[in-house]
Amino acid sequence: MDGGCAEAKHAGDFDGDGNVELLVPSCDRQSLVALRRSEDGITEVWQLSLSSPLATNLVAVEIQDGVENRIGLGVVTTDGQLLIWQ
Repeated sequence: MDGGCAEAKHAGDFDGDGNVELLVPSCDRQSLVALRRSEDGITEVWQLSLSSPLATNLVAVEIQDGVENRIGLGVVTTDGQLLIWQ
């Protein structure tokens, strides 16, 4: 991944495993990729495929949920879908 691919990135524990991932769009904008530091450098830990390419940057908001705050993520794809994860 070169520096020009990951213009929209957010860090957090997106999969609830207690580890922080860096979430970035793939270079072709067809998926979101979670990266994590490892002993060998950086490892791709999971990928979320999208139905069509991203049309917008990845947006993150903190959702206050009583005891524990959560992260909400949103994107719009080129086919007009608004995708939200929380």
